[in-house]
Amino acid sequence: MSARVDFIDDAAIEQGATFSKVVTYRDSAGDLVDLTSYTLRMTIRNKVGGTVIATSTGGTPTITLTNGGVAGTITITITGANTTTLNFVRAVYDLEIVLGAVITRLMRGIVELDKEITT
Repeated sequence: MSARVDFIDDAAIEQGATFSKVVTYRDSAGDLVDLTSYTLRMTIRNKVGGTVIATSTGGTPTITLTNGGVAGTITITITGANTTTLNFVRAVYDLEIVLGAVITRLMRGIVELDKEITT
C-alpha cells in the first residue's frame, strides 16, 4: 500500500520557484531499499484519470526524478521555469517505481499550487 503524502500548505508547490523534495524508501524492517535498478515515474493530474498537469514521463512541464540508488532516495524536482507555467489550485499525484513488470506505487496524494504574486 502506498503512503499518502499531501503537498499542501507549507509543502505546496510555489509557482515561479523551484520545487524540490527528497523521499527516502525503506522496507518494512526500516532498511533502505536499493533503487539502482528501478525506473521512477510521477504524474500530477487535475483529478484521478484527468488531464496531465506535469509528468516525469516525457511531457511539459517536466518533473525530474533523481534516483539515489543504494541510498534509497528519490529527489522530486520541478524547476522554477516549469512551476511558472503551472495553473491549478489543487490536483492529485502519484509516484511509482518500476522493476521489470512490477509497478509499486510509493506515494499518492493532493498537491496545491501557491500562486506567485511577484513576477
